[in-house]
Amino acid sequence: MSITLSPPESGTLPILPWSDEVVDAVGHDPRSDYVEHYWLAVLGPSAVWLLRHVAHRFDDDPDGFELELGTTARQLGLAHTGGRNSPFWRTVNRCVQFRVARSAERGLAVRRRLPPLTQRQIARLPELAQRDHDRWQLRARRGRSGPLPIERAKLVAVALVDRGEGYHEVHHQLRRWGLPRPMALAVTDWAFERLGVQPPGSVLPPASALPPGSVLPPAAALPAGSALPPASALPPGSVSPPAPELPPPPELASALPPASAPVATPECIAAPTPAAPEPDPADEWRHPDHDLADT
Repeated sequence: MSITLSPPESGTLPILPWSDEVVDAVGHDPRSDYVEHYWLAVLGPSAVWLLRHVAHRFDDDPDGFELELGTTARQLGLAHTGGRNSPFWRTVNRCVQFRVARSAERGLAVRRRLPPLTQRQIARLPELAQRDHDRWQLRARRGRSGPLPIERAKLVAVALVDRGEGYHEVHHQLRRWGLPRPMALAVTDWAFERLGVQPPGSVLPPASALPPGSVLPPAAALPAGSALPPASALPPGSVSPPAPELPPPPELASALPPASAPVATPECIAAPTPAAPEPDPADEWRHPDHDLADT
């Protein structure tokens, strides 16, 4: 449900800085090329110009200021009749809708820096803008001369989770910014735990997202409908998280051996076996070319 604010009867609106240590560390100035090239298609031109106007005012009054609504509307080329349906006030509410501004106790809190676009927002960009955004991310990674630093990655992950992104979207974004897969998984888990948010749908990431070398329990050791090993199969003192009542993913089930498959016995404990009998020359394997030669 979108939040709709009503314009003040006084004709002025107190503007305060929205302090957010996460977004302030990884975000973009409203006057930056990133906002012009990518946020513009999401917010629209009127909202971007309003944010730029507020950013200029913050340069002179960093603690906040009084925004004269009628004067500001005329500076932006928008009509403002004092009602909530006027073009200027709809622009204010659009900023609130996209969480670059919010209602405050004494007025309106506005972000001084805008966060990176989420995967859902990138997917709504025109195809040309999506490819350009991918190139921008590649240039940003090259400019860092290495993967995203771990502390900055944590800030990015917390910002994405706080904005409602799912587990796989956060992990995918960290991977696109150059973070190795095991580290991206660890940072994503840390961000969800930090904010006390349960990843939707499952306790564990999908098998395709696990680091190379991860070992999953065989299907025969799992109770029906469980994605986790039973408590009886865990060593003493282990704590098992609650298992979701979901069947194993199809790609995992197809990759596991059937429950009736024989289990290989380690060589170090295998019982000695009698020597194999000498092969019978009549049973000797013949190459197909030999058969062709006989004909």
